[in-house]
Amino acid sequence: MIVLASIREPQHHRGTVFNIATGEMKGVPRLEFLIPGWKIVRDHQRGKITNDQYIYGYRDSETNQAVPGYRQILQSRWPAVSTWLKSLEAQIDLTLVCFCKEYENGKSKFCHRQYIKAVIECYRLDLEVILH
Repeated sequence: MIVLASIREPQHHRGTVFNIATGEMKGVPRLEFLIPGWKIVRDHQRGKITNDQYIYGYRDSETNQAVPGYRQILQSRWPAVSTWLKSLEAQIDLTLVCFCKEYENGKSKFCHRQYIKAVIECYRLDLEVILH
């Protein structure tokens, strides 16, 4: 089982826990190839970009430069992502964590964990994937 959860919600964690956040987590190993770029994270947190722009990219309003979205970032790292996907075993639980909360003010909150879940489910139909 693959669980995607907030580091703040350890009750959801199963098996080995891996960091997929831009920030460090003491004692939690990082999966660098799943970590989004700082720029899209900051711009999203500041409300400068939409969820779709976070995933698909956008043009920076200040510099007019194209900023790759999370989808493009994963595509550029595809050899590592693909190798990792192929290495997953259905009988071994693991949890991918970041700092995003699952809910804020009673509403489900957008997080790149949602996109990772979709990628895993697309390429590994044999795995159970839980999003918190």
